[in-house]
Amino acid sequence: MPVAGDRGPDAGTIKDGKYDFLATEGKKRVEISASKIRRGGARGAGGEPVPEEYIPARYNTESKLSAEVQARQTNRLDFSLESK
Repeated sequence: MPVAGDRGPDAGTIKDGKYDFLATEGKKRVEISASKIRRGGARGAGGEPVPEEYIPARYNTESKLSAEVQARQTNRLDFSLESK
């Protein structure tokens, strides 16, 4: 999420703990999010299964993670997530 709030978020896919995507330059508030459908979990209005977030809020909606993306170079940004 751009700190300046002048653009929408840059998004990518995480697979096997790795990600690779294009992002706009600038200071960012980093949100890491993942969801899955859980057996016996939440259901939508039509009874369909609804994906549930399984990464703690401290890494997404309440994230304090940050990064600065530099223009015209490879930016390697690693974030170590901890669970209970």
